[in-house]
Amino acid sequence: MKLIFSTLFYFSFCVLFAQKYTDKAVKQSCDCMNKLDPNLAPKALEAAVSKCIETAALANMSGLVDEYKMDLGDEAAAEKIGEKIGMKLVAKCPVFIELAQKFPDDEKEEDADKYEFVEGKVTTAVKSDFLTITVEETSGDIRVFYLIEYFSGAEEITADLNKLKNKKVKIGYVTKQIFDKESNEFKERKVMVAFEYWN
Repeated sequence: MKLIFSTLFYFSFCVLFAQKYTDKAVKQSCDCMNKLDPNLAPKALEAAVSKCIETAALANMSGLVDEYKMDLGDEAAAEKIGEKIGMKLVAKCPVFIELAQKFPDDEKEEDADKYEFVEGKVTTAVKSDFLTITVEETSGDIRVFYLIEYFSGAEEITADLNKLKNKKVKIGYVTKQIFDKESNEFKERKVMVAFEYWN
């Protein structure tokens, strides 16, 4: 029994020791985040949170490197240490979760930059190999849009095609090379990625 207690104490001590510098860096990061203004612009907030983590990691770097048996010459070491701290922040720092939810969505921003938008009146909505919507813009230009993949709002298009005719709509689209079976070639098509009724 004494041996069991001794063994448990030894392993508990090892675990506590192994987390010593990580926990210290997490606490320092969290304390720093608690002082941040949560109303900062998303990008500024993300930069400020990163700075908190970076400062705490650098302050404990030698201990963290020993803790995880990493080589400072390894370029990936800092990234790995950041990941370890990040995982503990999620578990132990509620303010980190709260602030992280306000960070900008880089993927959405990047995608949004590629979108183009058109406003106009639906003249036709047809199902064939793909569902296509023809829109007449206020300028008189006619454009054809393809529904190929799901996006939020796509169900408004597919629910009842008859209701679409003559409706004013706003469509977000990207231009893609789509295979055309009639010509056996890839052709540029305007693929819908956003849709809403427009008044």
